[in-house]
Amino acid sequence: MAIGAEAHQPPAHTVDVSAGGVLLVLDEPVFLVPGQAVCLAVTEAPGERLTVIARLARAARGVDRRTYVAVRIDDELDHVAGRRWVEWVAQLSGSDRREGTAEVAS
Repeated sequence: MAIGAEAHQPPAHTVDVSAGGVLLVLDEPVFLVPGQAVCLAVTEAPGERLTVIARLARAARGVDRRTYVAVRIDDELDHVAGRRWVEWVAQLSGSDRREGTAEVAS
């Protein structure tokens, strides 16, 4: 995850993935605002990444002091990658939708 052209955010882990977006958790706070465009990169397979443009839906600190970030895949920002995201999510098993790593940049 990153802010600005290539300003990377702390490492993120996926909590849940759906065709419409993803919920991430980070151990550190992030400074993002709702509606902000972000670049989300997730590992599809060893050595392969899927990168899509998404919009921040919400960011909040949890009672566990970690930061939870919800992003929605914005098909209007990147139609081709948005379709690829939906295809990728459809292939995931239940546990794969909840455990993984991601990088975000804005």
